[in-house]
Amino acid sequence: MNESRWNDVDVVVVQYGAYDVLARCLTSILRASARPGRILVVVNGMEGTTVDRARLEFPDAEFVENVENAGYPKAANQGLRLSRARFVVLLNNDVVVEEGWLEPLRQSAIDHPQAALVQPKILSLGDRGRFDYSGAAGGFMDGYGYPCARGRIFTEIEADTGQYDDPCELFWAGGAALLIDREAALEIGGFDPDFFIFHEESDLAWRLHLRGRTVWFSPRSIVYHQGSASFGASVTATELKYYMMHRNDLLMLIKNLDGRELRFRLPVRLLLEVVNCGSLLATNPRELRGVVRALLWVGTHPGFVRSMRHAAQARRSVPDTAFRHLMIRGILPLQFYLARRRRFTDYREYARSDASRGTR
Repeated sequence: MNESRWNDVDVVVVQYGAYDVLARCLTSILRASARPGRILVVVNGMEGTTVDRARLEFPDAEFVENVENAGYPKAANQGLRLSRARFVVLLNNDVVVEEGWLEPLRQSAIDHPQAALVQPKILSLGDRGRFDYSGAAGGFMDGYGYPCARGRIFTEIEADTGQYDDPCELFWAGGAALLIDREAALEIGGFDPDFFIFHEESDLAWRLHLRGRTVWFSPRSIVYHQGSASFGASVTATELKYYMMHRNDLLMLIKNLDGRELRFRLPVRLLLEVVNCGSLLATNPRELRGVVRALLWVGTHPGFVRSMRHAAQARRSVPDTAFRHLMIRGILPLQFYLARRRRFTDYREYARSDASRGTR
């Protein structure tokens, strides 16, 4: 029996893929003792059943069906606009929540009024003692646009031994499970629909930083994520993944860095992409095609890129120095591959709770 309902928090689940994955997610939300005010499911695609049947099996959820796949950011924005709650928790459909997950997430947002995003601890559904790739214990980034997380540097994923159980300020929060201050997100236009998939949550966090808002980690809220459960494993899907990852990473950097930083850092990032192509030629031709396609797209759409940057910079109210303490120093891939700093605790200046106080 559910004992409480938080009417100032709605949950939005973006659905794409197998129905049984969504059913598992909704069941975990409904079994928890504390429930959100509303559960909204935005359907981009459903395999295994119809939306009408889903409505019958989960009458406590509200379903919104898109005729075609609108992309993750657009569907998430639909959910934000349909909600009227102060906070919206955005969940991937391949997430399972733990009992007691909602209250600490909500409380973290209340305790930190400047926080526009709050992330729970995200563990792997397949190995519950290990962090999940998508967000882990909260995201950081270097000044060249390379992301990492506490508990995950590139493909190196750590076991959860409580080493990151301190609430702290983050640079970005994983989109697999994410509490959002609804008005703050909508004020800057929500997620960028042109990102379609990948890095949309990092871009949102960066644009919120430009407005002077913060991002926090709530370790007592725990969810489990089955990474890539909804994406598919076809050659076409894999190549789309690589293309969107590299393209959106470059766009995020171009959009959000201030002009002086961009003039220095973008050429370095482009050089690193070209160097990476040499190693991918022998190791991962699919990713190589994605990188080349991404570079060509960015290079052949200057007007679109300029307008995207102008829109982001027009909403800026603070300089980059306001959140630079949350950015990894140096070039992350060089530190990872050459200096062999494979765990987040190797980056000592960020492994402490000092980052949460902005004392650096």
